[in-house]
Order: sequence, then structure tokens, then C-alpha cells
Amino acid sequence: MGYLIRFGNSVLATLRVSDMTRSAVGEPGGILNPKAGEKKFQLSRLLPSEDLKFFVEHYWVVTWDLRDQEPYLSENLPYPTVHLVIEKEKSNIFGVITGKFSVLLKEKGRAFGVKFRPG
Repeated sequence: MGYLIRFGNSVLATLRVSDMTRSAVGEPGGILNPKAGEKKFQLSRLLPSEDLKFFVEHYWVVTWDLRDQEPYLSENLPYPTVHLVIEKEKSNIFGVITGKFSVLLKEKGRAFGVKFRPG
């Protein structure tokens, strides 16, 4: 199993599950109102393989199923680093954010992200 990283119709890279290790990354520190968030979404964080540790801090996957529920505004204070975020219909690269980051979660979805190491 793996993830294809695409730009338009072009495949830029393939990320295999073997490129990630299931290890404890520690508790996420930037999520605002984490108790409410636990009821609305699930967050998994995975360490990169040894080959990618120089560039990648960790991978993360957020899933939610809010069908028949009100949308949920997820907010966090991100660590100042770059993230690649991939969702079903879109992908983005986010640079350093100097304030609160918010995203409205609705219906059912998931996002895969790469948190790069600073520097």
C-alpha cells in the first residue's frame, strides 16, 4: 500500500508504507481544544524511515466522519515548519504560519501530511 503524490495528472512520487514506521511520535502539542477534537477526528502520526529522517519530521493522517453532524472547526497553533498536505480533491504546501491555523471539517474525509524538518 502507498500514496501517489500527484500534480495534475502527473505522478511526482510514490510514498510506500515501508517508508514510514509506526512509532510513537509523542503527543501533538498545537491542537487547540484537544478534548473536543478527540470526538470529531482521529490523528495518527508516523515516523519516517531512516533514509528520510534528515528531511521529514513525521507523517500524519487525519480522518473524520461527521455525516449527520454539524461541521467542526479544527484549530491549531502549528510549529513553524513546512507541511505538504494531500486530500482527495486538492493538495497544498503550507509554509511557516505565524498564527492560528483553522480548517472546517465536514461530512467524511481524510488528509495525509508530511511535516518537514526545519532548515
